[in-house]
Amino acid sequence: SRFQDAWNGWRFAEAGAQLGYILARPLSHAERHFYTEMRRVAGALDAWDTFRHGAALADLGVLESALAVAEAWRHGAKVRVLMGLLEQRERLSRLVAERGPSKLLLADLLANAERRADAGRYDDALARLYRATELADEADIYARHGVALKETDTFGALSKELKDRARGALGLREVLDLAYSVDLYFGKQGTLAQRLSGDYGAALGPLLAARHSSILAHGLTPVGRGAYEALRDYLSGLGLTAAPAWPRW
Repeated sequence: SRFQDAWNGWRFAEAGAQLGYILARPLSHAERHFYTEMRRVAGALDAWDTFRHGAALADLGVLESALAVAEAWRHGAKVRVLMGLLEQRERLSRLVAERGPSKLLLADLLANAERRADAGRYDDALARLYRATELADEADIYARHGVALKETDTFGALSKELKDRARGALGLREVLDLAYSVDLYFGKQGTLAQRLSGDYGAALGPLLAARHSSILAHGLTPVGRGAYEALRDYLSGLGLTAAPAWPRW
């Protein structure tokens, strides 16, 4: 169906519109209830896919109600999808409750990039991986030291030199170098932050070149699947992997 095609292509606004067409037909009370709830679910996933996590969590409160109808109908695919979303909602609930850069947010961003790549939108996908590379450093430093690299009020007793660097305009290279220095300040060696900074010249830098030449960054060259997959695989090799994929029909 057009609804399923839109959902499976991660086009949730379109999926919601298709449910609107269904709701315009004569329906039983149970059908109207179910498809109304499903339209809210589609809207919730659209919100989640555009990083409006609080709004998504609020609208996913209808999952149990929709699931009860699907179970009463014994519609296996509907039950499977809604059960899968209940599991995903638990992850979203923890994400909304967190403060500061986190590994949970990083996994969510990597999953968002996967959906863009799956739809053939490699420029968008690579832009998300670029931000994910930066966020990996931020989340790692925050988890271990309670320091948010872009919020100097979290720097505590760190040196004035580090605070001054953090107040500057921080691009990706500057964030990686700052994270490296923060770990050195705490006497740490061989950390994720230091690996990313050390790799920037030889291993990581070339992987980011396609992003720099993308029309969404500084150039005019479209990004292909290979450039996306190369950076994704590099990050995966560091243990930075996407959250589980959302259920499809």
